[in-house]
Amino acid sequence: MRKSSRREIRKNATCVGSGRTVRNKVRVPIALVFLVNVLAACAGTMSGTGDSGEILVFAFSEDTAFRIIRDSMLPVVREGTIVMADSTKKGYTGTVKLGLDSDRITAVMIPAKGRNSAGTVLDGYRFEVIHSGTAAAARIPASRDIIRNIVRNAAMTSEPLTLID
Repeated sequence: MRKSSRREIRKNATCVGSGRTVRNKVRVPIALVFLVNVLAACAGTMSGTGDSGEILVFAFSEDTAFRIIRDSMLPVVREGTIVMADSTKKGYTGTVKLGLDSDRITAVMIPAKGRNSAGTVLDGYRFEVIHSGTAAAARIPASRDIIRNIVRNAAMTSEPLTLID
């Protein structure tokens, strides 16, 4: 009688009662974990809006806009993870972690024109928060908190203006 090699034994081993090989039994959970991570990974954008949903513009300097973004991210994102955004828009990027998953949140300022209550057109900035990653449970609440903080902090510095298209 021929002695089976280790490789043949492993290759032909079956799980009791299932008829499937051990190798297939291991592949299924790994494939499911990968599929769940791919499906959970997505991106989105939130804009700074007023109570009625209009996009708000704030008239202040670029330095002030940078400070407001950073100060607005600090309560939500760990300070050590906040860095300058590496996009065409100016702002900061931070990471929110939830278990093994993480989400990258970028708050940016976009030059815009706005009209004040007297009808005067002023140059200023509007804000957006962009998020992407696999931490689905942390993504939306963190992004929402950051954009709310930005709008609140900006409104304490400048009168909110209505965006001119």
